[in-house]
Amino acid sequence: MATYRLFIVGLILSATLTATGCSDDEVTGPAGRDGIPDAFVVGYINRMDLILAQEPEATAAAPAELIQCNSRVSVSNVLSLPAVSINGIELMPQSMPRIGSSAEVDFDPSQIPFLAIGPSSSGLNYYGNIWIDEEDGAHLAVEFGRPDGSTGTAEATVCVPGYFDILDVSNGGNISPFSIVTAEWSTSERAEKYYLYSTYSCSYRTLSEETVWMNFWSDTVVTDTTFVFEGWEIFPSPEDLDYFISLIGNTYVTPVCGPIETGDTGNVTGDGAGFFVGMGSSRYIYLEYMAR
Repeated sequence: MATYRLFIVGLILSATLTATGCSDDEVTGPAGRDGIPDAFVVGYINRMDLILAQEPEATAAAPAELIQCNSRVSVSNVLSLPAVSINGIELMPQSMPRIGSSAEVDFDPSQIPFLAIGPSSSGLNYYGNIWIDEEDGAHLAVEFGRPDGSTGTAEATVCVPGYFDILDVSNGGNISPFSIVTAEWSTSERAEKYYLYSTYSCSYRTLSEETVWMNFWSDTVVTDTTFVFEGWEIFPSPEDLDYFISLIGNTYVTPVCGPIETGDTGNVTGDGAGFFVGMGSSRYIYLEYMAR
């Protein structure tokens, strides 16, 4: 089975901030308006091995011992345009502020998806390509003006996971509703977890002799470097099923450093709160079923 070196930069985030109203004397977290942190920050930095591998000239010109990364950061709950930088390199703004106050936000942790890395549509979005020393990691700094005229700073530091590869996919990735496929990959240096995002396209024949196509997806987070795909968990269970015709599955394995799973504590500190994640380049696992 072929494996492909891909990276993901377009996953969706739906996250907002919670706060409990309390008096000034009761506030123990980041300083803010009525207990709400001054800034809510969500973002990621993503290793770009794929681009360098496809561009020999870029590889030759790459600074020694540095890696190229792509970053996206969203900032909410601020009343002025912030300055956003990683390792002192300023990111470019991607959107203008929205009119109105964003101080009152309702936050439900159960609604955070596994991979909280996409810019928030309601925030101010920033982006950029950055060279970093992978041993030093990435330090995010968000500076913004506060209502009293002072400057607030929200910060986070993450590592960027290293290269890894898919070692084996049992049975050539061929799966059925009653079988399993085990995938194994090498360890990504500095990775804390691995995020698996799968998309599936399935067709089946109904009892009334009609052909139906279905598209669906799933995701999960693992700490090990193996994962078992169980056919009976992947294939759907339609009431009118006669037999399955085909299934195609694409799974992206992404090494991650930072909070990515529901229940993880945010790692943004200072005058703010939120989530900043470091990601390595993704690798690709292919699953297939074809009726004989």
